[in-house]
Amino acid sequence: MTALQLTLFGSPQVLVSGAPVALRNKARAVLFCLAATESPLSRRVLAGRLWSEQPSDLVALERLRGEVHALRRALPAGVLEISTETLGLNPEAVTSDLAQFSAAAGRTQPSLADCAQALHAYAGPFLDGFELELKGADGYVDWLLEERRHWETAWLRLLHTTAQRAIDEQDAYAQGMECCRRLLALHPDDEPVHRLLMKLLALDGQTEAALAQFQECLRALRAAGLPAAATATATLAAEIEAGHFATPQIVSPTTAPARLAPPFQAPVVPAWFVGRGAAVERLRTWLQSERVVALVGMGGIGKTTLAAALAHDQRAHFPDGVLWAGLATADPLEVLHAWARVFGYDFDAIRNLETCAAAVRGMLDGKRVLVVLDDVDLEGRLRAEQVRALLPAAPGVALLTARDRDLVALLGAREFPVEQLAPEATATLLKRVLGEERVER
Repeated sequence: MTALQLTLFGSPQVLVSGAPVALRNKARAVLFCLAATESPLSRRVLAGRLWSEQPSDLVALERLRGEVHALRRALPAGVLEISTETLGLNPEAVTSDLAQFSAAAGRTQPSLADCAQALHAYAGPFLDGFELELKGADGYVDWLLEERRHWETAWLRLLHTTAQRAIDEQDAYAQGMECCRRLLALHPDDEPVHRLLMKLLALDGQTEAALAQFQECLRALRAAGLPAAATATATLAAEIEAGHFATPQIVSPTTAPARLAPPFQAPVVPAWFVGRGAAVERLRTWLQSERVVALVGMGGIGKTTLAAALAHDQRAHFPDGVLWAGLATADPLEVLHAWARVFGYDFDAIRNLETCAAAVRGMLDGKRVLVVLDDVDLEGRLRAEQVRALLPAAPGVALLTARDRDLVALLGAREFPVEQLAPEATATLLKRVLGEERVER
């Protein structure tokens, strides 16, 4: 057995031949600092860290000599390497979890066995809590905290590396899943890690668990106030659900389509559209500042025509397209499939509404689109969550036509009441539809 064994990750320990050694905190601090430094350390630097409150370097150096003397008495011969200017540890006489972690993780292409060995060595943060046991050692505490950040970053990077490497080795799926779960415990909204875990679960034949992980990803993103899942994540879920999962590499499951002209799906505005100039003027402003706007009024009052007129009027302000869905008869899932197709994507294999909605939001991420949902509440056929699945993420804007004010409120829309036309406008409308002679007759 090596003469001296040091534990630097988690709660620090000093052992000689497997037995704990009683040392003062600053003597232990000297050992830990030397163990974390590959080459001998200047006495002056070490003294300055541990006795930073002392007004004189000579006093700090004298205090250091006292701790070194205590170490020489407590440790086996040959452990310390001492000179008049430096202090160090004999690597042949000392083992530490930090050295084991560094050796395994520091390889250019660590094997999964190397990764497992390094992760086993990392039992917790570097010198966890030890800074609370030191008095008058601000310089040492600063060094300790910087080292802690360094080793935690290395540990996180190794967890990522292990999970990625596990994709290619069937026997390592469980190892990769454990790494993903440890990462998500620290950062629940890390979407790429959710994708990794979904992939590993699917490769392991755990289809239901992989799809459940996708739902957990959506919940975590919502809880963090982040945008909806990226297209890569949602489409990966669709491939898993459809049984088309086969690729051993994490790639975006949907090849980016050729660039298409922005879609414009609004119907033609009838020639007899009159009397809504003030409404159009006001709603122009709303569509530039609101996320969801609802035209609310009784049936037949002209909500659909007003929505079409607004879509044409605002076309230039939505350069990525205007999407339209008449929800009186259309199924929300089929609406999403159709929208994906006009942008060159094929999401038809996605049969879950929430999954498909996440895929479409990812497709529209960053796009300035206007989504018009006409007749969202016909006889209560639609539920609020079905309509919500069709709403775009920012910077997209939704324009609804509805009669149900309660549904509009549930969707968080700004309500614009559509009133009956003024008598003069009604007369003009009738003349354009029926002809002036018939109206005046």
